[in-house]
Amino acid sequence: MRAVRRNPNKPNRPKWNVCDQEELVQMFRAAMTWDGNHCSKDGRDHLLRNGYAYRVEGQTALTGKGKIAALTCWPMPLVWYREWRKGRLHGFDRRSDQKSATQ
Repeated sequence: MRAVRRNPNKPNRPKWNVCDQEELVQMFRAAMTWDGNHCSKDGRDHLLRNGYAYRVEGQTALTGKGKIAALTCWPMPLVWYREWRKGRLHGFDRRSDQKSATQ
């Protein structure tokens, strides 16, 4: 089973389940996530059922398989690119970094 499911509501247009994408991003960034802070319980349960995450005493984290899926499983590269374009990856400032690289 894929880490990010196709949305069954649109069979003629491949759409990806946004809940799974958001869960992967949240769990990848936070490492351990308390059960009350998950943005989607359905996405969390899907990742747990398929071995992409594990739960210990109310905390959920990605397994090695889940971390690889968060970086490589389509459409996650597109999601990370959008995050980078918005400037939300680790406070990365695109403009000042490009200026220092060109000087």
